[in-house]
Amino acid sequence: MDEEKPTCYLLIADRFEYPKGQYVFRYIEVDYGISSGDTRSTGIKHISVTLDPEGRQPPFFTVPMTMLEEVAEPPKGLMAPPPLNRDWKECAIKGTGSFPDQRNRWKN
Repeated sequence: MDEEKPTCYLLIADRFEYPKGQYVFRYIEVDYGISSGDTRSTGIKHISVTLDPEGRQPPFFTVPMTMLEEVAEPPKGLMAPPPLNRDWKECAIKGTGSFPDQRNRWKN
């Protein structure tokens, strides 16, 4: 049995660094309740999406459903972004990438 593909959407407005017209896919992995939290705090239904056509690869981000238009058939040739190839431990030590420099956090 073939695995079902995640729903494809078109952003109808800019969201974070992603421009209007960007194709996104429903993120089918765990989003740790982020979309539910955004839904509760705004009163607008949010879902987590990714650029990965398989719906599995981070990064993911939340989008209000009012900014999405479902696409019946995604364009051919859409490819997943390259995998994250970061040494997270190195980022944490050097204070680069996604982790702030915690060593200098409390210095005056």
